[in-house]
Amino acid sequence: MFGEREKSHKGWQFKVGVPTALAGLAALKPAGFVDALLAMLNKTFDLSLSLNPPFWLGASLMVGGLFLCAWGESVRRQDPPKRIFIAFRHQSLEPFQSRLSPEDLPPEFTSREIREVECDQSNYLTHGACDPSGAVRYQLEKLNELKALRKSFSTEPMAYYGLAHVPLQFLAGCAMSTHALIYLFELDRGTNKWLRLQDRGPHLGLTVNTIEQPAHAQAIAIRICVSYEVTRNDIAEVLPHSFEDIRIALPTPRLDAINSRNQIDDVCRRFRGVLDELHGRVDKSKMVHVFYAGPASLGFSLGRQISTGIHHRVIVHNYTPSVLPRYSWGVDVTSDGPAGAMVTLQKQ
Repeated sequence: MFGEREKSHKGWQFKVGVPTALAGLAALKPAGFVDALLAMLNKTFDLSLSLNPPFWLGASLMVGGLFLCAWGESVRRQDPPKRIFIAFRHQSLEPFQSRLSPEDLPPEFTSREIREVECDQSNYLTHGACDPSGAVRYQLEKLNELKALRKSFSTEPMAYYGLAHVPLQFLAGCAMSTHALIYLFELDRGTNKWLRLQDRGPHLGLTVNTIEQPAHAQAIAIRICVSYEVTRNDIAEVLPHSFEDIRIALPTPRLDAINSRNQIDDVCRRFRGVLDELHGRVDKSKMVHVFYAGPASLGFSLGRQISTGIHHRVIVHNYTPSVLPRYSWGVDVTSDGPAGAMVTLQKQ
């Protein structure tokens, strides 16, 4: 909307100059052509031009219109195109109406036009629908769209914001390199506005513990407890065989604990450290299963830590409290696809 308002004040020379020049041209042509073209211009632009104009009127309109077009072209070349700010809007949970506005951006970017790639998967996963394969397929298409946009505007900044299911958050993050800075936003429940994470916040007191490490574990479970606790009982419903249990957690998981980039970086560093340690110790035939309870900005950022060329295959599981098992489906975020092969479904 911001960009549209600005564009509406530009290029008026062409909007006036082109019909004016055409009207002048029509006035200087043979009668049959004059009648047809002037009638069309009158109807289109409401000009009320006479169908029998004098020569001087046609010449004046022609010269004036061409002058306006030349002036407009000169202005256009002097005025560089408006720079953009790329935003990936991610939605698969309840609908939300609030969008990023230029005022929400860092001060140095408030004059930019926000160019969004909107990934709305709610039709696949809300109001009784449960089609994670369809949601993944749609997201892969949107990620390709985002990739093309970022390639065209490789130096422009980008943001991630939204309310999406945990596996989809990780999948989006896993598709994006950790080398580029991506601004993160969380929804303020009180104002329904998107707030950019500040640079620094309180120390989280994060802990990383290996709860159980059986000698013949068949899989690895990583529990990440930020907003809520992830219980071992819920995991055991999905991984009934022997598994290694690693817990990354706040001393007391709670809502709205994450509000800054340094907190995001702390959790991501611990998670990446666990993945790297597993890479050097555990056979690649064993799967890593991630169970996460936390905000979308952190889920997306954790996904960015997963290297498909280095780490084990990683399945991220989705929690649904109303069904059994509660982790009823998951997504292999390290898979190349197709979408149907990336999704794991548990029998209910």
